[in-house]
Amino acid sequence: MLPRSVAARTLAVGLGLLALALSAPASAGRLDDVRKETGGGSSGSSGSSGSGGSGGSGGAVAASIGRAIGAAIGEAMAEAIADVGRRVRYRPFPYADHRVGFSFLLPRPVDEELSVDDERDDDESDDDESDDDELAAEPQDPSPVPIEDVIPERGRVWSLNLGLEGAFLPADTVRGGFSTRVLVSLFELNSSWSYLHEFDIRDRLVLGDINIGFSGGSRYVHAHFGVGPSFMIDPSVPDISARTLVGVNYVSARLEVFPKKPLVLKLGADAGRLRAADYWRLRASLGATIGKLELFAGYEHLQVGAVPLGGPMVGVVVWI
Repeated sequence: MLPRSVAARTLAVGLGLLALALSAPASAGRLDDVRKETGGGSSGSSGSSGSGGSGGSGGAVAASIGRAIGAAIGEAMAEAIADVGRRVRYRPFPYADHRVGFSFLLPRPVDEELSVDDERDDDESDDDESDDDELAAEPQDPSPVPIEDVIPERGRVWSLNLGLEGAFLPADTVRGGFSTRVLVSLFELNSSWSYLHEFDIRDRLVLGDINIGFSGGSRYVHAHFGVGPSFMIDPSVPDISARTLVGVNYVSARLEVFPKKPLVLKLGADAGRLRAADYWRLRASLGATIGKLELFAGYEHLQVGAVPLGGPMVGVVVWI
């Protein structure tokens, strides 16, 4: 009873000052308000049907041309995506082996790069041989060579990390979070779960989601876009089969920036629906890597219907 409440307030006092300054005060029963938002009344949806068509032979010809152009563009994009998917690699953790960033692309095979040279005419090859003799006599530039050119990278086609975090929400509510993320080539599967506990009235809820989508980027920037189901689990419901609400995460977007070792900047956004309530989430964090660990601090705001659940957070990510 009292000892648990006092201990929770003491551990969260540093984060609570910032949260109280940024968030409006909320009355007790905030998690019960979430239940009302998600479980209230029936929600209707109206669909719109569009009708369109073009008559005449001119419209048919234009449609045929459009389909041909679309097929050509789609084929080119598919080939480019397949090429990137074959060459994308991930480091065991950001800035591993004193390299830049987190992901990179393997160079194309040498045979592909030199295939055009094999088709030169005999006259051009004679001219190139004389040019090579002249270039051979020139001194070499002793400028330093980047580490990427000296020691070729192989990397891995997959990556896995686990995260733990804690946050303080005003009105005696705390949040504990767990997340996991798996990347294979250009595909990503991620999941995050939050346990919310409101001390004054001893209430609790669990919120979570599972998303699958595409992931990619460069040495300095990595992005993810996906969709998936969302969940709300209510431990206070006696019937286990009725404890879980299932919704949908319409969009899950993540952006990671690796500007300079050991810094990691992360931005995230989600939007979806849990039965009768729309929800959205924005979060930002700044962290630093220490080997396979990433320590971070930031702020997350979750809005379920009209109920705000935002607050400062700290956490750690472990790269497997």
